Amino acid sequence: MLKWSTTLFGSRNSEDIIFVASPFLIGSGFFQNAGETQRLGAEVGLSGQVRRTAWYANYSLIKATFESRLTQPSNGRINDAANADGELVVEPGDRLPGIPLHSAKLGLSRVLLKGWTVALESILSSSRFFLGDQGNDQEPIAGYGILNLRSSYPINDRLEVFATVNNLLNYRYATFGVLAELELELGEAPGIEDSRFVGPGAPRGIWGGLRIRF
Repeated sequence: MLKWSTTLFGSRNSEDIIFVASPFLIGSGFFQNAGETQRLGAEVGLSGQVRRTAWYANYSLIKATFESRLTQPSNGRINDAANADGELVVEPGDRLPGIPLHSAKLGLSRVLLKGWTVALESILSSSRFFLGDQGNDQEPIAGYGILNLRSSYPINDRLEVFATVNNLLNYRYATFGVLAELELELGEAPGIEDSRFVGPGAPRGIWGGLRIRF
């Protein structure tokens, strides 16, 4: 048995608004008109089952871009692509920060003896640009792929034990990034001069429990 679905979508904003970090006051910023922006994409899903083995695959493509040329205030301490006038130039076709071009989720599960189910899930994402790098001038945040493991066993019609391991391989990755100016200069702290800040993904997590159905 095979099931599939597909979706196409698109939108265009004529007066979009973006947040811009202040080049003068650390930790502050303002909103600026970004002209036209566009988001085009597609989603495809497949799933199937062969006897006691089930699987699924979902893929998403989102091309989110600026469609107007614009300049925004910046400085070399935050983004070294700023020109001599303290401006960052964004060209049509530059990608909106924070949005990966490709993402996918894959899963495989199998029912073993006496209803014991084991499932493996993979979450994949391509690279994305830092917030504050609207001109796509800096190295983006690397893409990532993680594995999750899930298992459950029904004791009877009302009781079920389960276990979950997220990020099974304890892969180190980041899901978010922003360019920001440092408030302090601490030479003894390695990398403190770097204005790129990232939000790390969750490390390996293990849970277990008992489900009760009333």
